[in-house]
Amino acid sequence: MFAAIICFGIGLTTVTLLGQTMARAELLLSFIGVIFMFIALLSKDIATLKPSDEQFALLVIGSFLSGSAIANFQLIVEMVMWYPLEIAGTVQGIFAGIGNLFLGAFGLILINCLQNGLSLIGGYIIVLVLFVITLPLTYIYLQKTPLTQLIDQKMEENKATIIAEFCGQQNFPSKFHIIKSNYLKGYIMAYHKTTVYEALFQNFTFSCITSFTRVFTGYLTDKITGFLSTQISLIIIIISSLILSFSQSNSPHSFMHIGGLLFLAIGIGFMMAGNYKWIVEIRYNHILAIGMLAGFFGALGGPILYLLLSYFLQLQEQLFQQQIKY
Repeated sequence: MFAAIICFGIGLTTVTLLGQTMARAELLLSFIGVIFMFIALLSKDIATLKPSDEQFALLVIGSFLSGSAIANFQLIVEMVMWYPLEIAGTVQGIFAGIGNLFLGAFGLILINCLQNGLSLIGGYIIVLVLFVITLPLTYIYLQKTPLTQLIDQKMEENKATIIAEFCGQQNFPSKFHIIKSNYLKGYIMAYHKTTVYEALFQNFTFSCITSFTRVFTGYLTDKITGFLSTQISLIIIIISSLILSFSQSNSPHSFMHIGGLLFLAIGIGFMMAGNYKWIVEIRYNHILAIGMLAGFFGALGGPILYLLLSYFLQLQEQLFQQQIKY
């Protein structure tokens, strides 16, 4: 919520009217998401949740919505600065990497609170303190580096990028965001053989590995161009997806399965940094803005489709049980 409030304040002074609108929309969705998650967590023990439970539906929707403001941590500093296009990958790697690492730490702290019988409120307070400490330290660090060089000519593609960042989409075209969402947000629903705690832990660990990769590959992306970085990372993602497809029949703890996930996390992190560099290289600002808006609304379709599928499967099961009775 603290992050959402800051994003709202920044949205009041952003350079475009559409950027302001998207900032407020981001804030509203974040607050709705947090409320949904609180209802889900307080109304039932998370360890006993099943996909057919209403609380599980609230938790899924809330997790999609509430993470948006914190994940866009880079907005808090980046919105007041304009960067040379030559270092776009480095900037994106640092800002977005820190933001997602913070989100991963947020999840891990809450999981440990649940496992050890601690109060969720205490977990939120710990995260809030970490955020308050991290924000000024990051800002001070950036002020002391060449990354804070301002550009006199504020280019149109930078305005489009700001719109994209407020939408929570750093990737172009939007299909890259779908790849990221399917693996990061959908992973907990894909493997019901594990416990809820274990699935959450794996999901956030995966996010942290992706963010580390994003930070370090940002420098490499600036050296070899965003287009080449994106192609290389896409090859890594395809190979890791093949490994995971062959490991579906194995245990989630198998070496092949864990290795495929690790390889996939590295590929996605590389792609996130590379795509941002590619965005500022192609400079098709109108197409970019439209693509990002489409990706933003497309991301909301994920949980909706999942809930519809769960509903129809549950309905089918009920009809089947009725047929057995008759």
